[in-house]
Amino acid sequence: MVTPPEGRSPAGPWRVADAPVVRLAGLPAALLTTLRCGVTAAAVDLLDAETAWLAREGAGLADVLHDLIGARDDGPRDRPALIGLRRAVHRGRVPGRREADVLDTLPAAFAARVRAWCERTAAHRVAVAGLDDLLTADRERVVGVLRDTAADPLVRRALVLASPELLAELDRWVADPRRVPQAQKLVRLVRFLVRATAKTSPFSTFLDTGLGVWDGTDPTPSRRCAVLELDGSLLHRLRTAVAALPAVTTVEADPSAVVDGDRVVLLGASPAEPTGTLPASPAVLRCLDTARSGVRVPELVRDLAAGTGGDHDAAARFVARLLDTGLLRPRSPVPDLEPDQLGRLSEALTGHPDLGRLVDAVRVPLVADIPPAEVARHRARLDDLGTAWSALADRLDLPGEVRVHETVVATGPSRALDPTTWTPHLDDLDVVRRWLVVFDWKVPIRLAVAEFVRTRFGAGARVPLPVLHREIRLAVAHDRSPLGDVLRALLGPTARPWFADLDSAAVPRFAELRALRAAAGAPADREPDVEGPKSGGPDHRITSASDPGTAGSGSARLDREHPAPEDRHRRADVPDRTCPRPAGTHPDPAGGRWTAADPTAEESVGTEPVGAERIARGRNGPEWTVAESAGPGGTNAPQPDIVRIDPAEVAAQIRSWPAWLTGPASVGCYLQRADDRLVLNAVHAGHGRQTARVRHLLDRAGAPVPARAPDPRVAEFTGLFGSTLNARVPTARYEIGYPGTTGAPGGERLPVADLVVRHDPDLDLVGLWHADTPVVPVHPGMMADFHLPPLARFADRAFNPAYQVHPSAPPLVPHDATPDAVVRLPRVEIGSVVVRRARWTFPIDRVPPRTAAGSDADHLLRLAAWRREHGVPARCFARSWGEETAVSVAKARKPSYVDFGDWFLVAAFDRRLSGRSTVLLEEALPEPGADGTHVAEYFVELDDREEAP
Repeated sequence: MVTPPEGRSPAGPWRVADAPVVRLAGLPAALLTTLRCGVTAAAVDLLDAETAWLAREGAGLADVLHDLIGARDDGPRDRPALIGLRRAVHRGRVPGRREADVLDTLPAAFAARVRAWCERTAAHRVAVAGLDDLLTADRERVVGVLRDTAADPLVRRALVLASPELLAELDRWVADPRRVPQAQKLVRLVRFLVRATAKTSPFSTFLDTGLGVWDGTDPTPSRRCAVLELDGSLLHRLRTAVAALPAVTTVEADPSAVVDGDRVVLLGASPAEPTGTLPASPAVLRCLDTARSGVRVPELVRDLAAGTGGDHDAAARFVARLLDTGLLRPRSPVPDLEPDQLGRLSEALTGHPDLGRLVDAVRVPLVADIPPAEVARHRARLDDLGTAWSALADRLDLPGEVRVHETVVATGPSRALDPTTWTPHLDDLDVVRRWLVVFDWKVPIRLAVAEFVRTRFGAGARVPLPVLHREIRLAVAHDRSPLGDVLRALLGPTARPWFADLDSAAVPRFAELRALRAAAGAPADREPDVEGPKSGGPDHRITSASDPGTAGSGSARLDREHPAPEDRHRRADVPDRTCPRPAGTHPDPAGGRWTAADPTAEESVGTEPVGAERIARGRNGPEWTVAESAGPGGTNAPQPDIVRIDPAEVAAQIRSWPAWLTGPASVGCYLQRADDRLVLNAVHAGHGRQTARVRHLLDRAGAPVPARAPDPRVAEFTGLFGSTLNARVPTARYEIGYPGTTGAPGGERLPVADLVVRHDPDLDLVGLWHADTPVVPVHPGMMADFHLPPLARFADRAFNPAYQVHPSAPPLVPHDATPDAVVRLPRVEIGSVVVRRARWTFPIDRVPPRTAAGSDADHLLRLAAWRREHGVPARCFARSWGEETAVSVAKARKPSYVDFGDWFLVAAFDRRLSGRSTVLLEEALPEPGADGTHVAEYFVELDDREEAP
């Protein structure tokens, strides 16, 4: 294995801190193409392009006819027919016989244009009439694919937990082909399969997670192991119940308890953690001191009675009251980050052997190694688990229904990343991660907290963290000053700080931060360097038997222009449109020259037909031909506008920032490869946040776990806080002692009460300290942002770097909840890193709804016209939200893959619009399946690197 890369970008030195994490979607991306209604999609593309051409050409012809009508001195016999001809062309219908006869009186070249338009209009109608038949045939083929896919063991294994009801429906269908599920069930199945193919959810059987290697040679394929874990909330309930058993109970002083004058300040019970106080009496202080490291209740009672001179019964009653108030808390016998939780709980139950056997009965099916393809054994295992859990739940008054989560992990290196090819991209990524600091949504929180500490406690103040938290909560609840309003917006119960308003003068630095953000985002507002067409691709047409080069008689061919290499010359009668047309000229029918002549002779541009792959017969018309759509992107996919920014320019901007705008020493980046670019999906604090979870899964799978040295720069909240995704290996040298958490034996534990907030009067910032050492509090769990209790959440937001790129609120994007017009934003690239995908935001009334009137094919054509109008690609990711406020955008952070050539995904998209006010579409970059393999996402941790002076 090659050492992880390091380098020096224009912004500074960097290093990769660890092995990359590789997340592979569970199903091959080729399935997305298989599920498309490919023939129908190609026909819709071509018909839509032809519709656009007919409209443009018809408008031009109508304008010329208008001028001819005004200039004609014919008698009344021809004029009405000419007017009727213009009206027909203007309205897009084929003229009647009398109207068509008048063409003989017009200039020959112009009459030929009108006749060609009429023929193409008629052919277009025939093709549209046959579209429903194409769609029906395509859907029947896709339904067959779905049935075959439903029999796949991996699909069935995932559905065992994800949707047992859907699995039962599919079981009946696989057993009897006649029992086709209803349409809504098929839509649900397609959504499930597409999600497993196009996305890399961190919590799914449909995901291969593993550690990669920094090496130029692909590793040997490794074994896939399915790890089954008890739901985090159930595990928490079980740990709490066991800790409360008399034969097990060890109590400890609340790690948040801090002596503040003549009282003790401490947190109440989760989840609200109300701040409480107790008199700092000698008995209370003695119990605090004795129970700091944990003690059995009988020992504490004896010590208290001996130290205070009281009797044993009085001491026992006093200790019981302290347990009720929360100053003393039962401590779990098992550390939070112990990988084999149930095994250690069973060992702790030696005084309750019957309970120990019940815990073992739950553990056995959880740790059974059942390969992903063995569905029957997996189902039997879950039945055994449910029975065992029910028996344990009855004894300990736990919820009766067991919940588990399954993740597939690669037990060896899953992919190799070549440092030679990655290092130039990582240079650009280092610039990007430093530049994103200005958009960190925690910066306003840090500035507001610093302002509060300075005004409330004075410059240079030192305040215990629990005391500051109590004062902040009081200000949020009761302070009606401008600063109180800011704190409510950033830290209140309904706060969404990623949408922070920086207009308040209560925090003077907000104005400076607002200016810095505007300057950092200004390059993204430049004119794009590459501007793609607003509509899809090259012109298309329907060619009929009378067109030159069209084979067959009495047939209409619907084809995309895609000539073979030997045919890529322009027709002699089509002018080269790469040359500007001089004013007052028109193309000469005899050649490619521009000549000054009658404008009625201007010629339309068509395309030559090409070979086709599939033939369908229209319902009411002649035979016509359509080629099935190409692979991802197709040949008519609109290209996005792109704004390209030089990393050196960004680095120069970073160097101009003030000293108070500091960034994290370690960041984790979620990336995808797209040709010669990296696409940035998300960025958050590093310090092993993703790799710790993968190492835990490897340990559970019995696989070798690559070592990682503890990070001495941070202190870790160890609790799982009710989420399975927070189960991980330790990453930090120090642990933060927090109420309800249990550290590792012998670990360097810092009680949260001993953490002090210091105000730096020179920078007018605050930091977190333990004694004379600065502390960065982290929780490397994958669900930390959503599951931390109040004080831990405050510490994380005020003193720990944030999500700098989050799917809910990416930088360089306006966060208006419901725009009143379509907002189109180009792609933004800094060097080789895409920091914003092209995106389109639509008010709901600007999206074509599915109506009762009209056929399914009509709806597809309306959607195609809408996409062409706005330059929306056929494949993209969609989010939607309701009317409430801008914060509801956060609720729609999870995108859904949409392929407008997949009828079932179109149906899912239509249903998603119900009750929504806004739809956001984002380009699919990289397009799933572009490389023909599995969709892959990489997690790379970039750290600052110290250089010798």
